[in-house]
Amino acid sequence: MVKYTSDVKGISLNLENENVGIVVFGSDTTIMKGDIVKCTGSIMDVPVEKVMLAMWLTHQEYLLMEERL
Repeated sequence: MVKYTSDVKGISLNLENENVGIVVFGSDTTIMKGDIVKCTGSIMDVPVEKVMLAMWLTHQEYLLMEERL
């Protein structure tokens, strides 16, 4: 993942000698030619709320119980 100076994040898809293709996650109106882009150090980062995590765990528990029956 990459982060622009305007705090907009993105992910690089292709690296070429003269270009880097980036998918921007957010508004691109604050990104200008010549802006500095830095690597965040993570491959992908998705925030998850506790409710979503609880739903996922409940589903996983259900699948485990279903396998045992």
